[in-house]
Amino acid sequence: ERVATAVAGEFDVVQLPPITLKGMTEQFAVSELRARRAVAHGPHHPLAGTSIGRAEEQAALEEALSGPAAGQSSTLIIEGAAGMGKSLLMNELAARAAARPEFIVLMGFGDAIERSTPYFSWRPVFETLLGAGDRHDPAWRDRVIERLDPAARPLAPLLNAVLPLDLPESDLTGQLSGEARLDNTHQLLLDVLRSATAGRLPALLFDDVHWMDSLSWSLLDRARRELAPLLVGLGSRPFGDDAPAIFSDLRSASGTRLIVLDALPPEAIEQLVCRRLGVRRLPPEVARLIREKAEGHPFFSEELAYALRDAGLLRVDGE
Repeated sequence: ERVATAVAGEFDVVQLPPITLKGMTEQFAVSELRARRAVAHGPHHPLAGTSIGRAEEQAALEEALSGPAAGQSSTLIIEGAAGMGKSLLMNELAARAAARPEFIVLMGFGDAIERSTPYFSWRPVFETLLGAGDRHDPAWRDRVIERLDPAARPLAPLLNAVLPLDLPESDLTGQLSGEARLDNTHQLLLDVLRSATAGRLPALLFDDVHWMDSLSWSLLDRARRELAPLLVGLGSRPFGDDAPAIFSDLRSASGTRLIVLDALPPEAIEQLVCRRLGVRRLPPEVARLIREKAEGHPFFSEELAYALRDAGLLRVDGE
């Protein structure tokens, strides 16, 4: 197998030893990967920070933002296999919301390791609203309590479920258990959200929700019903038959906008690789190799381009 070794200039042809890339079933001629992110988002490139080949999807982002601005809650689900660009679109949604003064952007995420940790997906949200700190720092705990409504401060130990405050039980919370404790915890968290976002529209954005824990789902369900109008944005891999009931309900709801990310067309892949490498164009041999081997998958296309560059088999002019 033979590919070009230069970009945006004259190129030579060399023989490449075959290896196997993660996620691919066949071998192809690249060397091991290393330090490929060095020029991933070069500030010199005009397309850095924007998705490519997703014009319809970006229009859906704007539509999702228009609902809350008009007084109606909106839900947007971005769904696709790993590496298809869900997180990039989620970040674009966050950036577009943040650019509008009426929105306050609150972002969380699921994690494969923490999928059984209660409210893990909400922890970044409440760290944004109440401040992050060290559980051994009494001043941090005092600051968190001071941000609560005075009437809610006896319930402050319930925040231990979301933040590592290690607050001792109060006389009130010590008597709460089961459904009563769950209901009061949700009510306290919603009160914090309501107070912190007063006068603005909450944009609750959660990526990798296929790893979201059950209590995070439960709180999200209650938030979307009680904090209207708001924007809910979710990034997820396909669940199949294992989807939580709340996600299935949201996905099938009449007002939900669903974006399903598929492979990119060849011209978009070439533009994406050019952006990642910080070049204007690719030699035809390189473009053809990436097109044939990655089959329109954005992440695999990037990885193959980085592998060629890092192995010294693809020379970027101007480096």
